[in-house]
Parts: sequence; C-alpha cells; structure tokens
Amino acid sequence: MKVQGLGMAVLASVFALSMAYGADYSKKSESELIKLNGTLKKVEDAVDLRLEIKKRIAKMDDKQKPDFVKKLKDSYEKNTGDMKVKDLRKLESDTKEAFAKRIQKLSDAEKKELGLSEEGHACPMHGDGEHEHKH
Repeated sequence: MKVQGLGMAVLASVFALSMAYGADYSKKSESELIKLNGTLKKVEDAVDLRLEIKKRIAKMDDKQKPDFVKKLKDSYEKNTGDMKVKDLRKLESDTKEAFAKRIQKLSDAEKKELGLSEEGHACPMHGDGEHEHKH
C-alpha cells in the first residue's frame, strides 16, 4: 500500500513538473519542428516551440538559417491558412505577449543560448529607439 502511494506521488510530481515547464521540443527533429509550426493552438505550447526554434536557429550557420526559416514560414502559412483572421491575430498576439513574458524571466545565459540580447531582442539593432533593418 505504501509503495502504491509513493508511486502515485511520483507520478503526480512528474505531471506537475511537465505542466509547469510546458512541452519539451528539444528531442524533435528540425523537420518535426517545421511541421508543428502553426499547428499549436495552446499559447504555452506555441511559446515552447518558438523558444526551441530560436535555440536551433542560434546554433545554425549562416548557410542553414535562410532555408530553415523559409521552411518554417511556409509551414506556418500552410498550417494557419484556414484559420479565421480574427482567431489567428488573437493567437499571434497572445503568443507574442506570453513569449515576451517568458523571455523576461530568462537569465542572460539562457537569452544568449537563444541568440537574444540581454534585453531579449534577436536583432542587435533593437533597444535604442529607431533603427533600420539591413537583413
């Protein structure tokens, strides 16, 4: 009886941790991430996916990035193409807000791993007001 109770406690702890940390996409292949992009309707899952994608992009060389980003964009457009504009905008807005909040909680080392500045921007030109993109 004690063993069964302990087993249930362990399962409950694992479940609670998985809920607290969200989905783990670190073991997914790049092609799996591409396929998932735009399919997740739960904001926290979309944020977790976006973080994993950022990590992958930060580790890629300049030759790999454009192809991966293009595939992500194409997949996103395909996977969200049937959504109502209102629903898509709400999902994107909610995801962007949740992503920004999650970034604020990260350490500088974690931000660096994602290819972000200490302020949480991917583009080094951000953070100082007006700027011009050259990419």
